[in-house]
Amino acid sequence: MIAAEVQLTLSFFMFSLIVYIALMLVNGAVPVFTLTGFGLILNAKITAYHQF
Repeated sequence: MIAAEVQLTLSFFMFSLIVYIALMLVNGAVPVFTLTGFGLILNAKITAYHQF
């Protein structure tokens, strides 16, 4: 069960990283808004996992 959660987290992280890189390439820079949004999503996911 734990292995499945780790796999899911890694998949989510890789997907988010790909999306983040794609956005960075489209914008031609690292926007503070995108960076903050990525951090909030990651933080929310970690918080959600710790609640269970």
